Amino acid sequence: MTKHSSRHLSYLLLALLTLLAACGTPSGATSSNPHNDGALMANNQTATSQPTPQVQTSCPAAGTARAAVMPALTLGTHPTVVYTWNQASANRQFTAATLRRYDTMNGAKTDIVTIKNVSISYAQVSTDGQWILFVAGFSDHSAIQLVRLDGQYLQTLYCQDEGAGSGIVHWSPDQKTIIIEKYNSSLTNQPILSLDLASGALHTIVTGVLSFQTWVDDTHFIAAKILSSSSSDPQTLYLIDSTKRDQQVQHLQMVWQQFSDYCYSVITAFNPNVLYMSQCASIQSQTGARQPSHIISIPVSGSLPGGWPQQIVVDEVSDITGVCLLTQQSILYAVGSQVGSGIDGGLWKVSTDGNGKTSHLIVTNDTQPAGDVWLNTSSSFSWSNVSRDKTMYAVRLGGEVNHQSLIFGSVNGGNATTIAQADTNLDGVLEIAGWTTV
Repeated sequence: MTKHSSRHLSYLLLALLTLLAACGTPSGATSSNPHNDGALMANNQTATSQPTPQVQTSCPAAGTARAAVMPALTLGTHPTVVYTWNQASANRQFTAATLRRYDTMNGAKTDIVTIKNVSISYAQVSTDGQWILFVAGFSDHSAIQLVRLDGQYLQTLYCQDEGAGSGIVHWSPDQKTIIIEKYNSSLTNQPILSLDLASGALHTIVTGVLSFQTWVDDTHFIAAKILSSSSSDPQTLYLIDSTKRDQQVQHLQMVWQQFSDYCYSVITAFNPNVLYMSQCASIQSQTGARQPSHIISIPVSGSLPGGWPQQIVVDEVSDITGVCLLTQQSILYAVGSQVGSGIDGGLWKVSTDGNGKTSHLIVTNDTQPAGDVWLNTSSSFSWSNVSRDKTMYAVRLGGEVNHQSLIFGSVNGGNATTIAQADTNLDGVLEIAGWTTV
Protein backbone atom coordinates (compact mmCIF):
# COMPACT_ATOMS: atom_id res chain seq x y z
CA MET A 1 0.00 0.00 0.00
CA THR A 2 1.63 3.26 -1.10
CA LYS A 3 2.20 5.87 1.59
CA HIS A 4 3.73 9.33 1.68
CA SER A 5 3.65 11.56 4.71
CA SER A 6 2.50 14.39 2.46
CA ARG A 7 -0.01 12.24 0.57
CA HIS A 8 -1.94 11.16 3.68
CA LEU A 9 -4.25 14.18 3.35
CA SER A 10 -7.98 13.55 3.10
CA TYR A 11 -9.96 13.90 -0.11
CA LEU A 12 -11.61 17.26 -0.81
CA LEU A 13 -14.84 17.64 1.20
CA LEU A 14 -16.26 20.53 -0.80
CA ALA A 15 -19.93 19.72 -1.46
CA LEU A 16 -22.75 21.18 0.61
CA LEU A 17 -24.54 18.82 3.01
CA THR A 18 -28.26 18.68 2.33
CA LEU A 19 -29.36 16.51 5.24
CA LEU A 20 -27.45 16.81 8.50
CA ALA A 21 -28.85 13.66 10.01
CA ALA A 22 -28.68 11.50 6.89
CA CYS A 23 -25.47 10.42 5.17
CA GLY A 24 -26.53 11.33 1.64
CA THR A 25 -29.39 10.33 -0.58
CA PRO A 26 -28.61 6.92 -2.10
CA SER A 27 -30.05 5.36 -5.20
CA GLY A 28 -29.98 1.59 -5.62
CA ALA A 29 -28.06 -0.64 -7.99
CA THR A 30 -28.63 -0.10 -11.70
CA SER A 31 -26.69 -1.37 -14.65
CA SER A 32 -25.65 0.08 -17.94
CA ASN A 33 -24.72 -0.59 -21.52
CA PRO A 34 -20.93 -1.01 -21.87
CA HIS A 35 -20.85 1.96 -24.24
CA ASN A 36 -23.23 4.23 -22.31
CA ASP A 37 -22.99 4.90 -18.58
CA GLY A 38 -26.65 5.92 -18.47
CA ALA A 39 -28.36 2.84 -19.99
CA LEU A 40 -29.59 -0.01 -17.76
CA MET A 41 -29.25 -3.80 -17.56
CA ALA A 42 -30.21 -6.45 -14.99
CA ASN A 43 -27.98 -7.55 -12.10
CA ASN A 44 -26.35 -10.99 -12.05
CA GLN A 45 -26.14 -11.51 -8.26
CA THR A 46 -28.60 -13.62 -6.32
CA ALA A 47 -29.43 -12.64 -2.75
CA THR A 48 -30.03 -15.39 -0.23
CA SER A 49 -33.69 -15.69 0.79
CA GLN A 50 -34.16 -14.37 4.33
CA PRO A 51 -36.03 -11.59 6.17
CA THR A 52 -34.71 -8.13 5.38
CA PRO A 53 -32.70 -6.75 8.34
CA GLN A 54 -32.97 -3.06 9.18
CA VAL A 55 -30.03 -0.74 8.52
CA GLN A 56 -29.46 2.98 9.13
CA THR A 57 -27.61 5.63 7.13
CA SER A 58 -27.82 8.35 9.79
CA CYS A 59 -24.77 8.93 11.96
CA PRO A 60 -24.63 7.07 15.29
CA ALA A 61 -24.17 9.09 18.47
CA ALA A 62 -20.82 10.90 18.68
CA GLY A 63 -18.00 8.66 19.82
CA THR A 64 -19.97 5.47 19.14
CA ALA A 65 -20.29 3.02 16.24
CA ARG A 66 -22.83 0.52 14.95
CA ALA A 67 -22.61 -3.20 14.36
CA ALA A 68 -22.66 -4.16 10.67
CA VAL A 69 -25.65 -5.93 9.10
CA MET A 70 -24.23 -8.29 6.46
CA PRO A 71 -26.64 -10.81 4.86
CA ALA A 72 -24.81 -13.11 2.43
CA LEU A 73 -24.94 -12.71 -1.35
CA THR A 74 -24.38 -15.50 -3.89
CA LEU A 75 -21.81 -14.34 -6.46
CA GLY A 76 -21.38 -15.29 -10.10
CA THR A 77 -18.21 -16.20 -11.98
CA HIS A 78 -17.46 -13.17 -14.18
CA PRO A 79 -14.29 -11.30 -13.08
CA THR A 80 -15.47 -7.81 -12.15
CA VAL A 81 -13.82 -4.53 -11.20
CA VAL A 82 -15.42 -2.26 -8.58
CA TYR A 83 -14.51 1.43 -8.80
CA THR A 84 -15.54 4.87 -7.57
CA TRP A 85 -16.62 7.77 -9.75
CA ASN A 86 -16.78 11.14 -7.98
CA GLN A 87 -18.65 13.67 -10.10
CA ALA A 88 -17.64 17.32 -9.81
CA SER A 89 -19.03 20.66 -10.94
CA ALA A 90 -17.21 23.22 -13.05
CA ASN A 91 -15.89 24.87 -9.89
CA ARG A 92 -14.36 21.53 -8.81
CA GLN A 93 -16.87 20.75 -6.05
CA PHE A 94 -18.09 17.16 -5.73
CA THR A 95 -21.81 16.88 -6.51
CA ALA A 96 -22.36 13.10 -6.37
CA ALA A 97 -20.43 9.88 -5.87
CA THR A 98 -21.06 6.50 -7.48
CA LEU A 99 -19.79 3.04 -6.69
CA ARG A 100 -19.84 1.11 -9.94
CA ARG A 101 -18.85 -2.34 -11.11
CA TYR A 102 -17.52 -3.38 -14.53
CA ASP A 103 -17.96 -6.94 -15.85
CA THR A 104 -14.79 -7.78 -17.79
CA MET A 105 -16.52 -10.64 -19.66
CA ASN A 106 -19.12 -8.50 -21.43
CA GLY A 107 -18.24 -4.87 -20.64
CA ALA A 108 -21.48 -4.22 -18.72
CA LYS A 109 -21.38 -1.43 -16.13
CA THR A 110 -23.64 -1.51 -13.08
CA ASP A 111 -24.16 1.31 -10.60
CA ILE A 112 -24.10 -0.15 -7.10
CA VAL A 113 -25.09 3.05 -5.31
CA THR A 114 -25.04 6.80 -5.98
CA ILE A 115 -25.00 9.33 -3.12
CA LYS A 116 -25.63 13.02 -3.67
CA ASN A 117 -23.38 15.83 -2.40
CA VAL A 118 -20.47 13.66 -1.26
CA SER A 119 -17.15 12.27 -2.41
CA ILE A 120 -16.23 8.63 -1.86
CA SER A 121 -12.71 7.70 -0.80
CA TYR A 122 -10.79 4.67 0.53
CA ALA A 123 -13.24 2.23 -1.08
CA GLN A 124 -12.24 -1.43 -0.73
CA VAL A 125 -13.82 -4.80 -1.54
CA SER A 126 -14.24 -7.40 1.22
CA THR A 127 -12.34 -10.68 1.34
CA ASP A 128 -15.44 -12.62 0.25
CA GLY A 129 -16.14 -10.13 -2.57
CA GLN A 130 -19.69 -9.40 -1.38
CA TRP A 131 -19.29 -6.01 0.31
CA ILE A 132 -17.70 -2.60 -0.23
CA LEU A 133 -16.40 -0.46 2.61
CA PHE A 134 -15.81 3.26 1.98
CA VAL A 135 -15.66 6.74 3.48
CA ALA A 136 -18.29 9.26 2.36
CA GLY A 137 -17.04 12.82 2.72
CA PHE A 138 -19.50 15.62 3.46
CA SER A 139 -18.90 19.33 3.99
CA ASP A 140 -18.87 19.00 7.78
CA HIS A 141 -18.19 15.32 8.55
CA SER A 142 -17.08 11.99 7.15
CA ALA A 143 -19.04 8.75 7.42
CA ILE A 144 -17.72 5.19 7.27
CA GLN A 145 -20.28 3.27 5.24
CA LEU A 146 -20.86 -0.26 3.99
CA VAL A 147 -22.93 -1.51 1.05
CA ARG A 148 -23.50 -4.92 -0.50
CA LEU A 149 -22.35 -5.55 -4.07
CA ASP A 150 -25.96 -5.52 -5.33
CA GLY A 151 -26.58 -2.05 -3.86
CA GLN A 152 -28.58 -3.30 -0.87
CA TYR A 153 -27.99 -2.64 2.84
CA LEU A 154 -26.26 0.72 2.58
CA GLN A 155 -25.44 1.56 6.21
CA THR A 156 -23.39 4.00 8.27
CA LEU A 157 -21.09 2.51 10.91
CA TYR A 158 -19.24 5.53 12.28
CA CYS A 159 -18.96 9.30 11.77
CA GLN A 160 -16.57 12.02 12.76
CA ASP A 161 -16.63 15.79 12.39
CA GLU A 162 -14.46 17.50 9.81
CA GLY A 163 -12.50 19.17 12.60
CA ALA A 164 -11.47 15.75 13.92
CA GLY A 165 -9.79 14.89 10.62
CA SER A 166 -10.63 12.40 7.92
CA GLY A 167 -11.29 8.77 8.81
CA ILE A 168 -9.17 6.28 6.86
CA VAL A 169 -10.30 2.65 6.98
CA HIS A 170 -8.69 -0.79 6.67
CA TRP A 171 -10.74 -4.01 6.71
CA SER A 172 -9.24 -7.11 8.31
CA PRO A 173 -8.84 -10.31 6.22
CA ASP A 174 -11.47 -12.15 8.31
CA GLN A 175 -13.94 -9.24 7.84
CA LYS A 176 -14.45 -8.93 11.60
CA THR A 177 -12.59 -5.68 12.30
CA ILE A 178 -12.18 -2.24 10.74
CA ILE A 179 -9.13 -0.19 11.63
CA ILE A 180 -9.87 3.56 11.65
CA GLU A 181 -7.10 6.12 11.36
CA LYS A 182 -8.40 9.43 12.73
CA TYR A 183 -5.88 11.33 10.65
CA ASN A 184 -5.42 15.06 10.30
CA SER A 185 -2.75 17.04 8.48
CA SER A 186 -1.09 18.48 11.59
CA LEU A 187 1.15 15.41 12.16
CA THR A 188 0.24 15.33 15.83
CA ASN A 189 -0.59 12.27 17.92
CA GLN A 190 -3.78 10.65 16.64
CA PRO A 191 -5.58 7.50 17.82
CA ILE A 192 -5.86 4.38 15.67
CA LEU A 193 -9.18 2.72 16.52
CA SER A 194 -10.60 -0.79 16.22
CA LEU A 195 -14.28 -1.24 15.28
CA ASP A 196 -15.72 -4.70 15.95
CA LEU A 197 -18.32 -5.31 13.21
CA ALA A 198 -20.27 -7.90 15.19
CA SER A 199 -20.90 -5.66 18.22
CA GLY A 200 -20.12 -2.12 17.07
CA ALA A 201 -17.64 -1.78 19.94
CA LEU A 202 -14.82 0.76 19.55
CA HIS A 203 -11.48 0.83 21.30
CA THR A 204 -8.23 2.74 20.90
CA ILE A 205 -5.37 0.48 19.81
CA VAL A 206 -2.53 2.99 19.89
CA THR A 207 -2.01 6.76 19.81
CA GLY A 208 0.87 8.28 17.88
CA VAL A 209 2.02 9.76 14.59
CA LEU A 210 1.50 6.48 12.76
CA SER A 211 0.19 5.31 9.40
CA PHE A 212 -1.36 1.89 8.71
CA GLN A 213 0.50 -0.06 5.98
CA THR A 214 -0.65 -3.67 5.62
CA TRP A 215 -2.33 -6.54 7.46
CA VAL A 216 -0.05 -9.41 8.57
CA ASP A 217 -2.91 -11.65 9.73
CA ASP A 218 -6.45 -11.22 11.08
CA THR A 219 -5.34 -9.36 14.23
CA HIS A 220 -1.90 -7.88 13.47
CA PHE A 221 -0.88 -5.08 11.12
CA ILE A 222 2.16 -3.04 10.16
CA ALA A 223 2.23 0.71 10.79
CA ALA A 224 4.86 3.28 9.88
CA LYS A 225 6.02 6.37 11.68
CA ILE A 226 4.83 9.39 9.69
CA LEU A 227 7.70 11.73 8.86
CA SER A 228 7.62 15.18 7.34
CA SER A 229 9.65 15.65 4.16
CA SER A 230 12.20 17.70 6.14
CA SER A 231 12.58 15.19 8.97
CA SER A 232 16.00 13.73 9.73
CA ASP A 233 14.56 10.84 11.77
CA PRO A 234 14.83 7.25 10.51
CA GLN A 235 11.83 5.60 8.89
CA THR A 236 10.38 2.93 11.20
CA LEU A 237 7.89 0.08 10.78
CA TYR A 238 6.08 -1.43 13.77
CA LEU A 239 4.03 -4.61 14.33
CA ILE A 240 0.76 -3.83 16.15
CA ASP A 241 -1.77 -6.16 17.79
CA SER A 242 -5.27 -4.83 17.01
CA THR A 243 -6.83 -6.67 19.97
CA LYS A 244 -4.81 -4.73 22.55
CA ARG A 245 -5.84 -1.36 23.96
CA ASP A 246 -4.09 1.96 24.57
CA GLN A 247 -0.63 0.84 23.50
CA GLN A 248 2.34 3.20 23.60
CA VAL A 249 4.54 3.63 20.52
CA GLN A 250 7.73 3.14 22.51
CA HIS A 251 6.49 -0.32 23.55
CA LEU A 252 5.60 -1.55 20.06
CA GLN A 253 7.63 -4.25 18.32
CA MET A 254 9.95 -2.61 15.81
CA VAL A 255 10.13 -4.50 12.50
CA TRP A 256 12.45 -2.28 10.44
CA GLN A 257 14.27 1.04 10.74
CA GLN A 258 16.43 2.94 8.28
CA PHE A 259 17.27 6.46 7.15
CA SER A 260 15.44 6.71 3.85
CA ASP A 261 13.14 8.77 1.67
CA TYR A 262 9.51 9.07 2.79
CA CYS A 263 8.19 7.53 -0.48
CA TYR A 264 7.51 3.85 0.11
CA SER A 265 5.00 1.00 -0.20
CA VAL A 266 4.61 -2.09 2.01
CA ILE A 267 2.63 -5.30 1.44
CA THR A 268 2.59 -8.74 3.06
CA ALA A 269 3.84 -11.78 1.14
CA PHE A 270 1.95 -15.08 1.06
CA ASN A 271 4.30 -16.03 3.89
CA PRO A 272 2.95 -13.76 6.69
CA ASN A 273 6.41 -13.39 8.22
CA VAL A 274 7.67 -11.60 5.08
CA LEU A 275 6.99 -8.06 3.89
CA TYR A 276 7.78 -6.63 0.46
CA MET A 277 8.81 -2.98 0.61
CA SER A 278 9.35 -0.67 -2.36
CA GLN A 279 11.10 2.69 -2.10
CA CYS A 280 11.64 5.59 -4.47
CA ALA A 281 15.15 6.72 -5.31
CA SER A 282 16.42 9.11 -2.63
CA ILE A 283 19.40 11.00 -1.26
CA GLN A 284 20.28 9.75 2.20
CA SER A 285 20.31 12.69 4.59
CA GLN A 286 23.09 11.19 6.71
CA THR A 287 25.61 10.45 3.95
CA GLY A 288 24.42 12.35 0.89
CA ALA A 289 24.64 9.12 -1.13
CA ARG A 290 22.00 8.36 -3.76
CA GLN A 291 19.95 5.29 -2.96
CA PRO A 292 18.38 3.68 -6.04
CA SER A 293 14.71 2.77 -6.18
CA HIS A 294 14.25 -0.83 -5.09
CA ILE A 295 12.03 -3.62 -3.72
CA ILE A 296 13.30 -5.64 -0.79
CA SER A 297 12.07 -8.45 1.49
CA ILE A 298 11.81 -7.71 5.23
CA PRO A 299 11.13 -10.29 7.98
CA VAL A 300 8.33 -9.39 10.39
CA SER A 301 10.26 -11.15 13.15
CA GLY A 302 13.54 -13.04 13.24
CA SER A 303 15.11 -13.75 9.86
CA LEU A 304 13.82 -14.34 6.34
CA PRO A 305 12.95 -17.98 5.57
CA GLY A 306 15.83 -20.03 4.23
CA GLY A 307 16.57 -19.21 0.59
CA TRP A 308 14.26 -16.19 0.54
CA PRO A 309 15.92 -13.38 -1.48
CA GLN A 310 16.36 -10.04 0.27
CA GLN A 311 16.74 -8.02 -2.92
CA ILE A 312 13.89 -8.34 -5.48
CA VAL A 313 14.39 -5.31 -7.77
CA VAL A 314 16.97 -2.52 -8.05
CA ASP A 315 16.21 0.33 -10.48
CA GLU A 316 19.04 2.82 -10.89
CA VAL A 317 17.13 5.34 -13.05
CA SER A 318 13.37 5.21 -12.33
CA ASP A 319 11.11 5.61 -9.31
CA ILE A 320 9.10 2.59 -8.11
CA THR A 321 5.85 4.10 -6.83
CA GLY A 322 3.88 1.06 -5.64
CA VAL A 323 3.82 -2.72 -5.29
CA CYS A 324 1.04 -5.34 -5.35
CA LEU A 325 1.05 -9.09 -4.62
CA LEU A 326 0.26 -11.25 -7.65
CA THR A 327 1.12 -14.90 -6.84
CA GLN A 328 3.44 -16.73 -4.47
CA GLN A 329 6.18 -16.35 -7.08
CA SER A 330 5.51 -12.84 -8.47
CA ILE A 331 4.50 -9.27 -7.70
CA LEU A 332 3.43 -6.24 -9.74
CA TYR A 333 5.06 -2.85 -9.35
CA ALA A 334 4.47 0.60 -10.83
CA VAL A 335 7.16 2.95 -12.15
CA GLY A 336 6.60 6.66 -12.72
CA SER A 337 7.45 8.19 -16.10
CA GLN A 338 9.71 11.26 -16.15
CA VAL A 339 8.62 13.73 -18.82
CA GLY A 340 11.41 14.64 -21.24
CA SER A 341 13.94 12.35 -19.56
CA GLY A 342 13.86 9.44 -22.00
CA ILE A 343 12.85 7.19 -19.08
CA ASP A 344 9.69 5.12 -19.54
CA GLY A 345 7.25 4.35 -16.77
CA GLY A 346 4.53 1.73 -16.54
CA LEU A 347 3.51 -1.49 -14.85
CA TRP A 348 5.93 -4.38 -14.38
CA LYS A 349 5.71 -7.99 -13.23
CA VAL A 350 8.72 -9.47 -11.46
CA SER A 351 9.57 -12.89 -10.07
CA THR A 352 10.17 -12.96 -6.31
CA ASP A 353 12.68 -15.82 -6.38
CA GLY A 354 15.58 -13.39 -6.73
CA ASN A 355 16.40 -14.05 -10.40
CA GLY A 356 15.29 -10.53 -11.39
CA LYS A 357 13.12 -11.76 -14.28
CA THR A 358 10.69 -8.98 -15.25
CA SER A 359 7.89 -8.40 -17.78
CA HIS A 360 6.73 -4.91 -18.86
CA LEU A 361 2.91 -5.04 -18.91
CA ILE A 362 2.21 -1.33 -19.57
CA VAL A 363 4.65 1.16 -21.09
CA THR A 364 4.07 4.88 -20.48
CA ASN A 365 6.76 6.86 -22.29
CA ASP A 366 8.28 10.17 -21.27
CA THR A 367 6.04 12.14 -23.65
CA GLN A 368 2.85 11.01 -21.86
CA PRO A 369 2.49 12.83 -18.53
CA ALA A 370 -1.07 11.48 -18.24
CA GLY A 371 0.22 7.93 -18.41
CA ASP A 372 1.58 7.45 -14.89
CA VAL A 373 0.39 4.12 -13.43
CA TRP A 374 -1.17 4.17 -9.96
CA LEU A 375 -1.85 1.03 -7.95
CA ASN A 376 -4.64 0.98 -5.36
CA THR A 377 -3.63 3.00 -2.28
CA SER A 378 -6.70 2.07 -0.20
CA SER A 379 -5.96 -1.63 0.31
CA SER A 380 -2.89 -3.85 0.33
CA PHE A 381 -4.76 -7.08 -0.50
CA SER A 382 -3.93 -8.68 -3.85
CA TRP A 383 -7.55 -8.31 -5.10
CA SER A 384 -7.24 -4.53 -4.78
CA ASN A 385 -5.50 -4.66 -8.19
CA VAL A 386 -5.49 -8.32 -9.28
CA SER A 387 -8.48 -10.46 -10.27
CA ARG A 388 -9.49 -13.28 -7.94
CA ASP A 389 -8.20 -15.89 -10.43
CA LYS A 390 -4.83 -14.03 -10.71
CA THR A 391 -5.14 -13.60 -14.51
CA MET A 392 -5.85 -9.84 -14.81
CA TYR A 393 -4.85 -6.50 -13.30
CA ALA A 394 -6.68 -3.17 -13.00
CA VAL A 395 -4.93 0.19 -12.45
CA ARG A 396 -5.46 3.92 -12.77
CA LEU A 397 -3.63 6.01 -15.36
CA GLY A 398 -3.28 9.71 -14.70
CA GLY A 399 -0.74 12.49 -14.46
CA GLU A 400 -0.63 16.25 -14.28
CA VAL A 401 -2.75 16.94 -17.36
CA ASN A 402 -6.55 16.88 -17.60
CA HIS A 403 -7.09 13.19 -18.24
CA GLN A 404 -7.29 10.03 -16.14
CA SER A 405 -8.58 6.54 -16.81
CA LEU A 406 -9.05 3.08 -15.32
CA ILE A 407 -7.83 0.12 -17.38
CA PHE A 408 -7.54 -3.66 -17.07
CA GLY A 409 -5.44 -6.22 -18.89
CA SER A 410 -3.83 -9.65 -18.74
CA VAL A 411 -0.95 -10.25 -16.31
CA ASN A 412 0.72 -12.02 -19.25
CA GLY A 413 0.82 -8.77 -21.27
CA GLY A 414 -1.00 -7.55 -24.37
CA ASN A 415 -3.37 -4.67 -24.99
CA ALA A 416 -5.28 -3.15 -22.08
CA THR A 417 -8.99 -2.22 -22.10
CA THR A 418 -10.39 1.08 -20.80
CA ILE A 419 -12.99 0.75 -18.04
CA ALA A 420 -13.70 4.44 -17.48
CA GLN A 421 -12.12 7.82 -18.21
CA ALA A 422 -12.50 11.44 -17.16
CA ASP A 423 -11.05 14.65 -18.56
CA THR A 424 -9.91 16.18 -15.29
CA ASN A 425 -6.89 16.28 -13.02
CA LEU A 426 -9.04 16.59 -9.89
CA ASP A 427 -7.72 13.99 -7.44
CA GLY A 428 -10.03 11.11 -6.52
CA VAL A 429 -12.46 11.31 -9.46
CA LEU A 430 -11.76 7.72 -10.58
CA GLU A 431 -10.29 5.08 -8.27
CA ILE A 432 -10.11 1.26 -8.28
CA ALA A 433 -11.77 -0.31 -5.22
CA GLY A 434 -10.93 -3.93 -6.07
CA TRP A 435 -11.95 -7.14 -7.83
CA THR A 436 -14.85 -9.51 -7.24
CA THR A 437 -17.03 -11.81 -9.39
CA VAL A 438 -20.64 -11.42 -10.57
